[in-house]
Amino acid sequence: MKNYIFLCSILLALLSACSDDSNIKTGEEIAIETKDLVELNFIPTIENYFGKDHIGTPANRSSSLAGIWIHEFDGYGRLMVSQLFEKYPNRILKEIIYSDYDSDTFKVNLEVQEYNYYNLTIYDPKFYQIYFDESYILNLISSNINEVDPVNFSAFLELDDNRWISLIKHQHIAGYVGYEYDAQGNILKYISYDEDLLVKSTVEYTYTEFGDLKSYDFQNIEGNIGKAECFYRSDNTLERLEESFDYGREYIGKSVYTYSNNEADLKRITDFENGKREIVLNYEEQIVKEYYEENERLAEVFKYKFSNSMGNYFLEEYKKYNDNGNLEYTEFYDEDGNVTE
Repeated sequence: MKNYIFLCSILLALLSACSDDSNIKTGEEIAIETKDLVELNFIPTIENYFGKDHIGTPANRSSSLAGIWIHEFDGYGRLMVSQLFEKYPNRILKEIIYSDYDSDTFKVNLEVQEYNYYNLTIYDPKFYQIYFDESYILNLISSNINEVDPVNFSAFLELDDNRWISLIKHQHIAGYVGYEYDAQGNILKYISYDEDLLVKSTVEYTYTEFGDLKSYDFQNIEGNIGKAECFYRSDNTLERLEESFDYGREYIGKSVYTYSNNEADLKRITDFENGKREIVLNYEEQIVKEYYEENERLAEVFKYKFSNSMGNYFLEEYKKYNDNGNLEYTEFYDEDGNVTE
């Protein structure tokens, strides 16, 4: 009997050990669970946040960008690279590289490169840290600004059921920003709130059947308005944008932007209600801005040249015209802003 009890004890111990072993997850199982959480909670907010036009180009004005996301994972089920490609024409818009995942503080570093196809201006990569919880739900993003104020953060206060940001708080901006979306995740409405969550301004967006911006309508509590409509070619590339605005005083009028076949800036003509006009011509290596007074009298011309060393444009030449429309004088500048002649 004692031997029987002893054998049963050994058998129960072995069964218990086997049961404990069965609860131990393999590295592959953990990686699969991690990837599932990343796809469910992490990626939708990443696509939502970085799928906006952060540069604020006239063609998109902070709307959702029509694009296709491609994501790469590591062996632990975590994101390594995310790329956003525009649909028409098919080019890369943004690339995000993830590094230094910290499992203790639940954060990861991001390097974000945005590509500019409107002119030659080169944008340097931006660096962020994203904070999330155990389920990979994002709650905070911070960025390095400068040595004096090294951290600028935005808190994701509310996410909807799709993990899209519906309310966000930026550290260095008073108030809050809210978003409303359509079923595809495009921003339908941008809402700016004050500290008491009272609406300060709104922007409403519409989109084409192929996902690009169709129109926007801006208004604020001061009575300022701005409306625009985009027009596309048969290949769905942007041809022109027509805008009307009323920002009070001398800033009431209409603008027409035209774009090349690859959607690069070509020309902007702005006519003000007071009779003045601005014309901006983009020749890639050079941008020319002409300012006219009433009765189409040319008053000033600014010429900007692209600098490969700076990665941006600088004022190269300035022309001043007198009240009769005759050239009064010309100034030439170097890359440092000094008058050379």
